[in-house]
Amino acid sequence: MSELNKGPRTILTAGQKCEICMKKQNIPVPSNVKLAFEYSVGAKLPLLEEALWFWTQSALGAEMDLNDRILQRKALQFAETPKIENFKGSLVG
Repeated sequence: MSELNKGPRTILTAGQKCEICMKKQNIPVPSNVKLAFEYSVGAKLPLLEEALWFWTQSALGAEMDLNDRILQRKALQFAETPKIENFKGSLVG
């Protein structure tokens, strides 16, 4: 088992999630890795997470409807090019 998969998940409160969203709107935009460290959560796939965040911002700017399944499919597409190993597209609630 890889080091990235060890240990329990960290659960963020709704308030913490809101704080993270607000911080992502700042200029300069903090990286997901920096925020993961700040909130003591693991950024298992930081490049994938960054790509998905930028795509999400673009989609929201274009007033696209987004849901868990759409984000999951887009993350799977990003994981394919280049191939990102150990990504299964699981939904985290």
